[in-house]
Amino acid sequence: MNAELEVLRRLQAHEREAAAVQARLAALPARRAELDATVEAARQRLADIRATVDDRQAKRRKGDGDVAALQSRLKKYREQLMTVSTAREYEAMQHEIDTVGRQLATLEDEVIGWLMEIDDLEPQVTAAGVALEEATQARELAARALADEERKDRLELAACQGHVDTERATLSPATLALYERASRRYPLSAVAELKGDLCSACNVRLRPMVVSDIRRQGTLVQCDSCARLLVYVPPPPPAPPTT
Repeated sequence: MNAELEVLRRLQAHEREAAAVQARLAALPARRAELDATVEAARQRLADIRATVDDRQAKRRKGDGDVAALQSRLKKYREQLMTVSTAREYEAMQHEIDTVGRQLATLEDEVIGWLMEIDDLEPQVTAAGVALEEATQARELAARALADEERKDRLELAACQGHVDTERATLSPATLALYERASRRYPLSAVAELKGDLCSACNVRLRPMVVSDIRRQGTLVQCDSCARLLVYVPPPPPAPPTT
């Protein structure tokens, strides 16, 4: 094969490797953001449960105060009931006692409900705290793994770029110009192989003379249809017969 044709194949391979590494590096911020989002979701879950507990505790404390106030009123009305002198006053006072008694019973049920909610929420607070700790630890482990990946990828990218620079330096200006022009149109696929009498990239059948020129591998040939640089890779020799 023409030496420059082989260089072009290697150059494109190194550029593809570099592009793949760059894509992995470009994806790192999103992967780190996913790790942070997992921890933030666990933190928010814990905060929400704690906020609910605080709300129920506040309602319970207020309810306790309101219960005490109603109990005081009920005691006062009952004491006053003993001092009334007419049936109308007795009925009015009894009505007040019944009203306050119903309010007190309703409020006591609400306080009990809030206490039961708090009892149910406390294990959830514990579980959410454990989940947050586990998510934080998992994030730290994954972050270290990502940092290792990044270091390796940056070293690999530097090596790929070195190979690219080396291969480009061995090409003639004319060949490099052809390659760069094709690469601008077809990034990472400027070089295609001849498959039979077809361009492997655009699948267009080539003229017999063009196929012959490509198979001789003496000069650079561009596809008549897509203008990619074409190379011919001979099939491997048949394996020796086994005895």
